[in-house]
This record gives sequence, structure tokens and C-alpha cells, in this order.
Amino acid sequence: MSHATQLHDRGYLADSMQIMNNSALPGNGYEEVYGQVHARGVSTVQGTLEQALNEEVISYLGCGR
Repeated sequence: MSHATQLHDRGYLADSMQIMNNSALPGNGYEEVYGQVHARGVSTVQGTLEQALNEEVISYLGCGR
């Protein structure tokens, strides 16, 4: 599954969390893994949006910053 498809698949994160729950991570490993997954998701979405907006500005103005 491509990264873009994963971001648009609403069940992907829920499925990933279910897999982590079933693996019985010890202690607060669950929170650590969830935090890493969440941080990467936010980072990916933020980067994608910034790139798309930058391309829109360049297209609209006809030049870069």
C-alpha cells in the first residue's frame, strides 16, 4: 500500500493500532509506538500540504519566493 493511500485510508491507523494492541507491548511501549506513529503521520501530512501550497503559490504568482 502506498504512503499516499495509507494517509487516505481512514482505517489504516486504526488497523495499525489494533495490531500493536494485539502484540501486547510491555510497559508504556504502546504509548511510545503510538507517539512515533502519530508524529510521523503529522510530519508527512504537514510536508505534503506545505509542498502543495508552495506549488500553488508558484503557479498563481508565476515565480518562487
